[in-house]
Amino acid sequence: MPDNRGLRHLPEAVSPASRSLAELDRYLRLAVFEHQGPVPARMAYLLWSGHGGDERADEELLALLARRSLLRFDPARGTFNLHDLQFGYARWAMGGDGLAAAHRGLAHAVLDGWGGAGLELPATASRSFGSDPADQYAVEHLAGHLAAAGEAELLHRLLAMEGSVFTSAGIKASGNLWFTVHDRLTDMASYQRDVAAALTLAEAATDDALARGEQAPGVATEIRYALMLASVGGIERFHSGELSLRPG
Repeated sequence: MPDNRGLRHLPEAVSPASRSLAELDRYLRLAVFEHQGPVPARMAYLLWSGHGGDERADEELLALLARRSLLRFDPARGTFNLHDLQFGYARWAMGGDGLAAAHRGLAHAVLDGWGGAGLELPATASRSFGSDPADQYAVEHLAGHLAAAGEAELLHRLLAMEGSVFTSAGIKASGNLWFTVHDRLTDMASYQRDVAAALTLAEAATDDALARGEQAPGVATEIRYALMLASVGGIERFHSGELSLRPG
């Protein structure tokens, strides 16, 4: 448990009139962004209100929290962050189940904003996809939020999606949607972290099945992810010059 003495008046600071616990709940849910660096403000709005929520009210709350020194807001970049102690307090106050639920709500809000996993995320097919910093953040961190929420099946589905999206060269091509989106907007290290997170969840599912004396069909998933990591690692080494096509 963190040392919360300096934050013992946090509930009153968030909602001094004690008119509602909603503002305190929203503040505490910001714990999902711990260790992510400056976060686009719209990610907080998605966390608080979901896709299609009242962003004006969310903007006002973010500004209020900044005025009360409960977070740092950079209006020029449109990003916010919390101090490590504030993140620690929020994480402790949320508890494991509450934090997992917050990660889940954010992940589903992102997917809904992209058109829904059931429709293969049609928003990612737009040439302008990724121009919003919130989308760039989500591409880099969505898998982490899904893993923290325990949404293993949805993460596996995301990594397996096929679609037609614009590549980093500006050409629309069909293939693995999540790999192509990463290649265009982030880097392969980010994609590798997503695959590694999915592999960890698959391994945990296998261990649980074996402990119960059941078959473990997830072993095939583990092998697929291991091969994906090896393949992407080879691509990275080739582009960095560590590998060449010269005959031995």
